[in-house]
Amino acid sequence: MLSLTRNKPEKIRGMNASLTATSGGLRERTPDGLRIDKRQIALALVFALAAAFAVVYTIDASATGAKNFQAVVTSAARYDLNFPNTGQVVSILVTPGRQVKAGQLLARQSTGTLDAQVAADQSAVNAASAIVQQDANPSLVSAQLDQYKLKVAQANSALGTAQAALSSAQSAAETNVSSSQAAVAADQTLVSQDATRYNQACPKGPVAPTSGLSGSQYNAAETQFKYCQNLQATYDRDQAQLSADQPKVSAAEAQGQANVGSATAEVKSAQSDLQLAQNELSVATSPSSSAALAQAQAQLTDAQSKLASAKQALGQAVLTAPADGTVSEVFGSPGEFLGPDGVKIYQSPQGASDAASSGFQLFPSSSNSSAGASSSTAGTEPLIEIVGGQQQVSAQVPQSDIGKFSIGKTASVRLSALGVSTTGKVVEMYLNPSRGTNNVDYQVVLQIQPVTGLLPGMSAVVSPPRS
Repeated sequence: MLSLTRNKPEKIRGMNASLTATSGGLRERTPDGLRIDKRQIALALVFALAAAFAVVYTIDASATGAKNFQAVVTSAARYDLNFPNTGQVVSILVTPGRQVKAGQLLARQSTGTLDAQVAADQSAVNAASAIVQQDANPSLVSAQLDQYKLKVAQANSALGTAQAALSSAQSAAETNVSSSQAAVAADQTLVSQDATRYNQACPKGPVAPTSGLSGSQYNAAETQFKYCQNLQATYDRDQAQLSADQPKVSAAEAQGQANVGSATAEVKSAQSDLQLAQNELSVATSPSSSAALAQAQAQLTDAQSKLASAKQALGQAVLTAPADGTVSEVFGSPGEFLGPDGVKIYQSPQGASDAASSGFQLFPSSSNSSAGASSSTAGTEPLIEIVGGQQQVSAQVPQSDIGKFSIGKTASVRLSALGVSTTGKVVEMYLNPSRGTNNVDYQVVLQIQPVTGLLPGMSAVVSPPRS
C-alpha cells in the first residue's frame, strides 16, 4: 500500500508518478492570463478529479496506519536426531549446510555385537523350528539322542566361558574407571595447591625488579620474580595435565560399557543356546504329545520374537533423514558412544581464570566456592539437527495493527537479502503478547511461496494484508 504524507513529498511509481503528497495532485502554476477556452476547462476538471483521488488515498492510508513490519525467516520444522540405542558411532555422512532428502543415510553405528545377536537368535529360531517339526513327525534314533546330549554339554561349557569373560570385563572396567578418576583427583589437588601457593607468594603476579633498587634489594626482587615465574609455570603444567586426564574418565567409562555390553550379549546368547539344547533333549526323550508340541511351538514363537527385536535393533544402527531439509548442526563425531540422550556438551572447569583477564592476580578467589574447589556444567545436544518443512517468516506486529491480520489472509513479503518479493499466507497468530516499554507486539507467522536460496535467520519485511 502506498503511503502519502503531507509534510514531505514522496515520489510514487506507476500511473500516479506525477502526484505528490504535498499538493494532492499536479503542482499548480500561476496562469499567464484570463483567457480560458473549453479545452482548458476540460483539462482542469480531469486534474481536479486526479487531485481528489490522491487526497482520498492519502487520508485512507493515514487512517489505516499503513506500514511494514520487520520479520525473520524461520523453519516450519526442526528435527533432533539421535540413535535409539547406545553404541559407537563409526561414520557421519553429512556436514552443516548439506541438503538432504527424506530417507537419506546420515550416520552409522557399529553393528558387531548386533550382528552376533541376530546370528544367535537366528540359530535359536532354526533349532526351535526343527523341534516343532520333530514333534510333529517323531523319528529319533539312538545316534540322534547322543547328539542332543553332546549339544547340551557343549552349551554348558560355552555358558561358563561367557560368564567368566563377563566377570573379567566388569572387573577391568571398574579398575580402569577408578584409575582414571584417581588421576583426575590427584591433578585437581595439585592445581588447587599451585593456585593457593601462587596467590599467597605472588599477590601481584611476577614483578620484574626495577633499576632504582639497591644491590641487595635488586637481588631479592629478582629472586622473587623468578620464583613467581616458576610457580606460574608449575600451575600451567599441572593444569595441562588435568585437562589431558579429564577426557580419559569418559573414555574409560565408554570403553568399559562397550566391553561389558559385548560380554553380556555373549552370556545371553550362550544361555539361549543351552536352553534350546536342553529343550531339544527333553523333547527327544519324551513321548510326543499335543502338550509337547504346543510347548515347542511357544518356544519357536518366543525365539522368533527375539530375532525380530534383534533385527529391529540392527536396523536402528543407521540414522536417516525423516524429511527433506538442511543439516543445521552436527554435534557428535565418529568414535563416540552415543544413544537416545544425544551428545554431552562439557564446559571447562571454573574457579581459576587466566592472569590476563584478572589484573595481577592469576587465580582470583570466588565468593561461591572454597579454595581448591572447581565446578563444571554439562548439557546435551542431538547428534544431528535438521531444519525443513514449508518456508515461513515470523513478524512482530504492534497491537495497533494486529487487527489487520487473520488466519488465511495473504500479505506481501520482501526478502531484502535475496532482493525478491513474494506472498505469504497467515498460518499462525500467537496471542500472548511481548510487552516492551512503549509497545505491545504479537507474533504472526506466514507461510510463503518457495524461494530459492532462502535460509533460516534471513531478514524480511511484511506488508499488512489489504482489507
